[in-house]
Amino acid sequence: MTMDTDISGQTLYLPDMADIVISSTDESEKDFPVKFLLSDSGGNVILEEYYFFDFDGIISIGLKDVLSEYFSHVLPDIGESTAQPGLFAEMSVEVNDGELSASFTVNGMSRLARERSSDIDVLRIPDDFILPLSIHDVANRAAVEFVTPYSRHLQPSWLPTAGTGKGSMTGLLDMSGYPSWLKESFHVEFPGTEPLVSSPQFRLCGHHFEQYLFANRYGGFDNIPMDGLLAVEYATEHESGIYSGKTRQIRSRCIGEYTQNSGYMSRKTIEAMAELICSHQIWHWKDGVFRQIVILESDISSASDSTLHNFSFKYKYADKLQ
Repeated sequence: MTMDTDISGQTLYLPDMADIVISSTDESEKDFPVKFLLSDSGGNVILEEYYFFDFDGIISIGLKDVLSEYFSHVLPDIGESTAQPGLFAEMSVEVNDGELSASFTVNGMSRLARERSSDIDVLRIPDDFILPLSIHDVANRAAVEFVTPYSRHLQPSWLPTAGTGKGSMTGLLDMSGYPSWLKESFHVEFPGTEPLVSSPQFRLCGHHFEQYLFANRYGGFDNIPMDGLLAVEYATEHESGIYSGKTRQIRSRCIGEYTQNSGYMSRKTIEAMAELICSHQIWHWKDGVFRQIVILESDISSASDSTLHNFSFKYKYADKLQ
């Protein structure tokens, strides 16, 4: 038996992580299950499972989904910034109690995280937009610069950093009452980055948008405003029983299921939405707070001969599932 995937001593970037492939070297091995154990450096078991070889003597084990649950982004308070310490971890795998083994590092971000901050190109945003900003190696990148078509404005205090070491920081800025120099269109740059890291291009609009924040593959967040229809339907459950010869209501429950339509989006933003609907961490800006949601269904469409692109998804609030 051999481990064909070269992971020992490697740094694996979670969004780009390939399956671990194990091959049999003897026909007799195909008749028995293979025990696979994935643990972190603290000895916590992340995955323990038995696999069988296929007809070609191959076992292919995908770890992206289980590790996506393991890695988590810390959601800052509005107007605050926070470190993201949970995006790196030392891991080890053992096959058949040590017959094969390997230790490696997993980076929860894309290998491009120090080159860009988002897959999205252009966003229309409301004037109450919650702007997410993320930087890496904060000891060297402690300022942001707002760039409009007419001017540049360095803001060293808009993403305050905690501590003095290198790492990843995320801040959420409430753009309500934004400065007068932010006119119609702007983007944000992080001075000192090479290549220069910048945000999507933001275009200010006056009407109402729903806002959905999700953890992206670059170690930060994207907040996607949507002005399409938000519809709600209520799923109800009722339980009754017989008491003293009469039917009594025991319990009733009503849970809202919401369907959000995006409205117009650029093609590149639509293509990036696969990341939103597959993210394990998604929040809806509601009543002045971000409430976590769980997506139930989704639909993305993009026609090559059209400039109008749309997607929709149905969700429940995470705290209302039970």
